[in-house]
Amino acid sequence: MPVIIFTFSVIVSAGYAQFVTKGNNQKDQVYCRIGEETILYCPRSADNSSVTWLGPPNLIPYTDGKEINNDLRKRLPTDLTITNMTNTHYIFSIEHTELILSCSVRRGNPVETLQWTRNGIHIQNQNVSLSISKDNISEIATLQYSFVSSREDNKDNFTCSAESSITEEPLSKTVYLNVYYTPTVIAAVYPSNEIRESSDISLQCNADANPEVKKYTWQKHGRVLANVSVYNVTKIDRSQTGEYMFWI
Repeated sequence: MPVIIFTFSVIVSAGYAQFVTKGNNQKDQVYCRIGEETILYCPRSADNSSVTWLGPPNLIPYTDGKEINNDLRKRLPTDLTITNMTNTHYIFSIEHTELILSCSVRRGNPVETLQWTRNGIHIQNQNVSLSISKDNISEIATLQYSFVSSREDNKDNFTCSAESSITEEPLSKTVYLNVYYTPTVIAAVYPSNEIRESSDISLQCNADANPEVKKYTWQKHGRVLANVSVYNVTKIDRSQTGEYMFWI
């Protein structure tokens, strides 16, 4: 378990103070573990309201009498992460299944605004939910956005950002969506009007799919003609009449 050393000094505006260590400007050291509560004591006989605590950085006032100066406890949000994001900033989904995009950040002070944007547009609907948890270091905010993915969502980008009044620029990460979907096939014959003997024709098959279709096969009466998406026949004759099929 890592150990943090806190150094502190006491300034007395009235009364008498007795330091544990020797020397007028000597600093005491207090050891504590991350996440545990620590109490700093000033052994003196005067009213506590006359004591000012100083702290990092550079021994600035942390208290005004008994009141903590919250401005000195300001901290930036940190450790923003997107769950299931690959090293190449992709998240994978299957068409017609629910996808939950989850973004977490260690909360700062003042509290940041955590949001999702899709292709640069802020997402704000009933499918966005915020939850707060806590570990032994700090509070963690998690923002989730759920939706049913479709082929139209493929290659969309989603950005999670955290921003507060003290951030110079938002803390953010962007992920790209890769949606797997089954082929949609379009087949056509050109020219599409009546085909005459000795003319040229083109049999075309186009498939939209993810992953991309890599192989097309044209057949006639069970015989493979070609492994291409576009099969051209020049100077067609009546012997080539028949049923043509393609496979992907």
